[in-house]
Amino acid sequence: MLNQQLISPLITPLQHGQTVEEALLQMEDQGVSHLPLLKDGHLEAVIAESDLLDADQRTLVETLPVYAAPIAVAADNHFLSACCCHAWPAAKCRTCGCRRK
Repeated sequence: MLNQQLISPLITPLQHGQTVEEALLQMEDQGVSHLPLLKDGHLEAVIAESDLLDADQRTLVETLPVYAAPIAVAADNHFLSACCCHAWPAAKCRTCGCRRK
């Protein structure tokens, strides 16, 4: 599957100022476990449900410690090219769980 096939206008990104509680409700409403976090219209991070579950519900999403690999992919590349383990091989991927050697 190519990156361009994964983009959906139906997925509403998280914005600065939203709480953990709001983010979890948004993920539930949209049926997803990851959402992009935007700042001034630009992608800042991808927030995983697992990043939210142990956090205080009133915490703002932009204050969460998240793993942020450089985010840039070509539309015609396979979606795994966006995986953090492919960007930083020493890291265990929080997206797919693999550890690339």
